[in-house]
Amino acid sequence: MILDSLDGTVDGKTVSILGLAFKKNTDDISESVSLKVIRELRRRNALVKVHDPMALDNTKKILGSDIEYYSDKIRCIAHTDCCVIMTEWEEYGELTKSLFRKHMNRPNVVDARRILDPTVMNGMNLTSIGLG
Repeated sequence: MILDSLDGTVDGKTVSILGLAFKKNTDDISESVSLKVIRELRRRNALVKVHDPMALDNTKKILGSDIEYYSDKIRCIAHTDCCVIMTEWEEYGELTKSLFRKHMNRPNVVDARRILDPTVMNGMNLTSIGLG
């Protein structure tokens, strides 16, 4: 899905990951799919920027300086080619089409938690995993 939104390659592209914890309201990354996604993106030479309200410190302990960490979600998505929402934090559901368009290089969003309303995000490249 990420590759589809980036013309088939992430090599040299910047991808933001919103959500590192395996579920909202925790800093637990022990079962987090985000870590697998980040490692694969890095293996394919993508620059990865991450945000999570609680799990940044735990992620730093595992991934170190191989990625960029942001305490502000808007700074995290700024100048990126794709944004992937991996944890269903309420604050990610508050992101608007205009924010994605204003701050991203290209408004490509993969919503792995289905927290964005596709009818409100019409006109931008939104892929919601699990929706037909």
